[in-house]
Amino acid sequence: MEPTNTSTTIPLCVSDAVHRLAVRAVILLSAVLYFLLSLSFEGPAYLQDEIGYLAKAAFLAGRSIDAASSYHAGYSILLAPVFLLTTEISRVWTGVVALNVILWVLSLFMIQRLTPVIYPSARPAAILASVTGLATYPAWPTLTGYAFPSPLIVASILLSLLLLNALIKRGWQSPEALAICAGITFWIHPTGLAIIGALTATLAVASPQKERIGLLLRFLVITAALVITYKAWIHPWINHAMTPDGFLPTTHYKSYVEVLGKLLDPAVIGRSLLRLMGEFSYLMISTLGVFVVGTWFLTRNLRSGISSQEAILSFYCLLTLFGIALMAALQLETYETANDIQHWQYGRYIDTALPLILSIGFAHIAQNLKRKRVFLGFLLILPFLAATGLLLDKWSNAAPINNIFATPAFWPQYLFEKSSFLQWYLMGCAGCVIAFSVPKFTLPLAWAFSATLSLTTQYNWHQDILHGYSRPTPLPDIIKANYPDGTCVAFEKPVHQEAPTLQDERLGLHALHLTNMVFMRMQPERWLKECDGPFLTYRPELFEDISNAIPMIKEMDSGLYLIEKQERLNNAQYHIPEEPSSLMVNRSKEKDYLARTLLYRDSKDLSRHTQVGLNGSTGLASTGKTGYLFFGPYMELPKGNYRLAIRVSAPRASEAVVDVVNERAGKSHLQAQICKEGCSSESPVLLDVEIPEDESALEIRMRVQRTDTVLVQSVQLTSLEDQRRDAP
Repeated sequence: MEPTNTSTTIPLCVSDAVHRLAVRAVILLSAVLYFLLSLSFEGPAYLQDEIGYLAKAAFLAGRSIDAASSYHAGYSILLAPVFLLTTEISRVWTGVVALNVILWVLSLFMIQRLTPVIYPSARPAAILASVTGLATYPAWPTLTGYAFPSPLIVASILLSLLLLNALIKRGWQSPEALAICAGITFWIHPTGLAIIGALTATLAVASPQKERIGLLLRFLVITAALVITYKAWIHPWINHAMTPDGFLPTTHYKSYVEVLGKLLDPAVIGRSLLRLMGEFSYLMISTLGVFVVGTWFLTRNLRSGISSQEAILSFYCLLTLFGIALMAALQLETYETANDIQHWQYGRYIDTALPLILSIGFAHIAQNLKRKRVFLGFLLILPFLAATGLLLDKWSNAAPINNIFATPAFWPQYLFEKSSFLQWYLMGCAGCVIAFSVPKFTLPLAWAFSATLSLTTQYNWHQDILHGYSRPTPLPDIIKANYPDGTCVAFEKPVHQEAPTLQDERLGLHALHLTNMVFMRMQPERWLKECDGPFLTYRPELFEDISNAIPMIKEMDSGLYLIEKQERLNNAQYHIPEEPSSLMVNRSKEKDYLARTLLYRDSKDLSRHTQVGLNGSTGLASTGKTGYLFFGPYMELPKGNYRLAIRVSAPRASEAVVDVVNERAGKSHLQAQICKEGCSSESPVLLDVEIPEDESALEIRMRVQRTDTVLVQSVQLTSLEDQRRDAP
């Protein structure tokens, strides 16, 4: 009998070792993939939030930056060393991604340790399945490429579970480490209060009666001290230090009194419950029902009371999930603008409490789940999803805007972008049913499909927003090229309440790219006396009566102006290397040039839209072909009277025709043949044009014939109106 026992034991041990090695391999491989997927991102995309955390990191690293906000500084503390090493945002971003990857790796290793504690009978193969499933959940690699504290919140929750488990093993002695971990979560994000509340309830219910009062007192004293220290001293100190005298920090979080006060309104309670239902619907569908299996297993652990190790941890895990979901619903309800599609099924907060539940779900599915029973269970969930979808369609009045970043794993939105909540939820329920069909391979296949779909869409969306809305203009590079490190760069925030969000966020983006400067708000009078750098403003009229203040650059999309002092412009070293289409540059250094000039394109800019031209050192030249020498730029322009100035050389008579059109709308505002007797670039061709109504896609074009020899240096459009136009 002994040989038989030996022969059966050795393979099992080898199998266990192989599975443990495979788990480590999955974790390390996921780290590499997370890093590589996010390495192409080189800056913040979700501007207000990410810049809030990054700006505090820069401040904590000793940079002078005026960008105080409501965002908590816990994540920024970990990011601060990156700003000690570099101020180049592309290098900073490599540090951001590396930190996030490290946090995810630590979280996956903690999951590997925690899953057998809550699921003692889980075999190594089930642990491998749980870690693999969790590592491929789309939210984690998606969030790696952003400067958000979600990876740190996940790691903090899992660490608190490990510390709670250690406290139980020690016979409920010495809760200090657990209390410190809980208190620090509030430094990271306000949802830390939900974690503290869940731990307090767990200790109150599960700890031995004799030690309960003393245990709770020690726990609450430490957590309260940490929360109060941050709320009353650290956070105000950071914001005060990041805000110049005479100005106020930017805040966006509502006060807890305001949030709780709204709970007296029955309509607020109803809408918050509806948001809560949307959050849980998001989890059910995004995980293809694995969340439901994990929740069912944790709830089953509570059947015999909250006394065993696995029951206590299960209780805390479920409370944390519900607490964060509830906080998210209540917080969103206090914001008048939180009415887009994603705000009614918000996933970014609740995803942070999901990992252990998802891991348990995968482990149970891999080990001994009765799939037919789950299949029937989803039929019971169908009424909940259908009811939630119907209520959201009827009562949410959601705006037709969907920021998919907030619901990264919600795969139905990628298949049918314009569907209703009900259609999405029914589709999601059908996906869950298919995933748990009797063949065991259906869930891995469905999971691989949903994860691939979610990840590729999120990656493309991230790239699109980085190269569009969140792409910085060359303005910070121009400032850095003309001024040494440590130079004062003054700015004024938008003063009009109806100002587009882009204007405020563009200043924040510039602040991040100018952390090597002293970037701060300042009044024009103080700027003239004390600041040795430029002034950034959306109101150039502030400087109309200041003779030595010259508007030099205007951003075409945001309307931001860079104002320089005349004495600085007299410096021969002041230069702007090129004039990209995103900027309008006052090369004449005349005070009212930018006020009058609505468009300026040199030959390099014009060559971006040409059919028959070739750009060289002297200009955009015709090439002996018939077609448009230049066209575009499809600009917005208000109605009014304008003058078009074209610097063009044509040594002999040409048949070139210039027109101003909105071809999409079938409108033509000007058509004129130029250079009939030749042209010299020393005297630009001047053409007046009237725009009778606002235009949204205006083109300025020049058509040449194959016999023409034309060389264009620049095109300029100026307003002839007495009143200054601020059109882009």
